[in-house]
Amino acid sequence: MRRPGWRPSTPRRLRRRLAGSLDTLVLSALRKAPEQRYGSAEELAEDLRRHLAGQPLLAQGESWRARALKFTRRHRAGVAAAVLVGSSLVAGLASTAWQAHRAELARAEAERQRLRAERRFADVRRLASAVLFEVHDSIADLPGAMPARRLVAARALEYLDGLAREAAGDVALQQELASSYERLSEVLGSLGDSAGMQRSLDQAHAIREALAAGAPQDPRLQAPLALSLLRQGDSALAAGDVLSAVGRFNQAAELAAALEARPEVAPEMRRVRADALGRLCNTLGSSGASGAALDVCRRQREALASLLRDSPSDRKLREATAWNAHLLGNALRVAGELEPARAELLAARAGFEALLGEDARSVSARRGLAATHMRLAATLLELDDPGAALQSFGEAERGLRLLATADPQGAAVRNDLAYVLLRRAAPLLAAGRRAEAHRSASEGLELLRGPAERDAASAADLNEYAWWLATCAVTDLRQPARALELARRAVAGSSLPNPVILHTLAWAQHRSGRSDEALATLDRALALLPPAGKGVARGLRREIERDRGRFAAERAKALPVSSAPGAGA
Repeated sequence: MRRPGWRPSTPRRLRRRLAGSLDTLVLSALRKAPEQRYGSAEELAEDLRRHLAGQPLLAQGESWRARALKFTRRHRAGVAAAVLVGSSLVAGLASTAWQAHRAELARAEAERQRLRAERRFADVRRLASAVLFEVHDSIADLPGAMPARRLVAARALEYLDGLAREAAGDVALQQELASSYERLSEVLGSLGDSAGMQRSLDQAHAIREALAAGAPQDPRLQAPLALSLLRQGDSALAAGDVLSAVGRFNQAAELAAALEARPEVAPEMRRVRADALGRLCNTLGSSGASGAALDVCRRQREALASLLRDSPSDRKLREATAWNAHLLGNALRVAGELEPARAELLAARAGFEALLGEDARSVSARRGLAATHMRLAATLLELDDPGAALQSFGEAERGLRLLATADPQGAAVRNDLAYVLLRRAAPLLAAGRRAEAHRSASEGLELLRGPAERDAASAADLNEYAWWLATCAVTDLRQPARALELARRAVAGSSLPNPVILHTLAWAQHRSGRSDEALATLDRALALLPPAGKGVARGLRREIERDRGRFAAERAKALPVSSAPGAGA
């Protein structure tokens, strides 16, 4: 029996049961606004039916939660499957995101490790460079340091060769390697290791060529190749391969000229082109085998003038301009244009004197001044001014002896001093100073003897000594048989037929009583030179033609061979 006031549910439970679609149905039927109420009893009946069937009501106001709940009740299996699939997708996405996050963290850590390794590798490279090169430089001038220097150079070569095997694809490392090989070549050259020096230069050049070929539009990789070509030319010239040297210098000049249009490297390349033209001017003028020397020297002058307009106080440019006047003057002298030659050489002398006035310790300026005095003296002799020539020879000798004291092993200074001592013997004899002439010529020959008697003597060393043994103005110092032997070795050691060396051979043959052979040799030399009146070689041609006439006349008259040639080498 139920108590009075008993109810089957509490008000709270009733509110929950009535909330939702039934609550919406009742409220819609009771709304004040007619347009918000059911329009007919049929619409109310339809919503009652839909409520009992668990379907969404037509009346507005039912919440999305109510609608979703009804949909779920009607489609329990489908909703459960969808929830399962969705949960799997969410779980998969979450797992993928977590794995991606972990991979990103791993990549970031790997990148940090790579950068750290690169920094450590760079530190090791810098340390190796310091040990191999800075330590070498610090001991280079110490007495007895030669074995230690050779050991450092050997370790440097091993280190660089090992690094080269790891450098593929790393442009920065390859550039550093090329620079290090170039630096090592200087060290090996100072140690007298010509083969090792050339090998290091070739290694560096191969790297420079590969980098330039791989980036033909990158001037920062093309510019170092121009400098490498200059080094290759210098090396070829030192080995007596004049043709290869001229080719390398030409390549350097052409590449530098092409790169002058690129702002990134234009200032450097303008200087490189001027430098390459200077080397060409010197090489062509000294070889006597090309009519291009005067033209090249004048082109270099134009290049230097352009640079000086931008930097009028630049000491290196001013020194290069003085050297240009020196080279142009010597080329004019060889070409027989003696007055223009004297004017150029006087301008060169003034330029070097000004530079020495600013810095009396400058070795390069002192070297230039001594060389200019030497060429000026030879020009003055040809202008029949022996007094002024002897004075200029004296100035050259004083400068060269100072340089020889500072660098006893310097081959260029030694050869120039020998030239001065031997060349001035003739005017000393003409002035009646025979004893002085004998001492001067003897010392000059002794300076040339050592390099020429080495097993690895170059064609240039052999030719220089042979020339003076055959033509020395002091007759009792001549050695025709020895001169002939050395001249033949010089011809055999020259990479190409060289009219200068053939001229020496002809004099050695003539002094040895082989006049027919001498005439044939001079004919071979003339065949290698341009026709008369063409270019810088016309001076050498004129000299050889004069000597041929002399040899022919002496043979015809069967005169004894006694006098020296009218013009020196």
